[in-house]
Amino acid sequence: MSVSDGEIWALPLQLWEKYGDVFTIYLGPHTVVFLCGYQAMREALVDQAEAFSGRGFIAITDPIFQGTGIIFANGKPWKVLKRFCLTTMKAFGMGKWSIDERIKEEAQCW
Repeated sequence: MSVSDGEIWALPLQLWEKYGDVFTIYLGPHTVVFLCGYQAMREALVDQAEAFSGRGFIAITDPIFQGTGIIFANGKPWKVLKRFCLTTMKAFGMGKWSIDERIKEEAQCW
């Protein structure tokens, strides 16, 4: 299958026609899974959400964050950190009407 530079956007469509709704492309050490069509996306993102919940690896940020933090964490550490952040924010009053109004008032002062 050959694709010219001007038709590079058409490559996933050609692969979809040849391989079906779900196919994998290996870009060096990275695996990219293509989901084409409503049914394939629903099955992957709703029915098998745990398998598709990971985040990609960003080489430039790994030496700094080492897979930690709310943005760069992945898997179980991310879930634990998310739960901790939500619990802490609720303890400080986030989501309650009174704190929301105070935040809006303070934001208007800036």
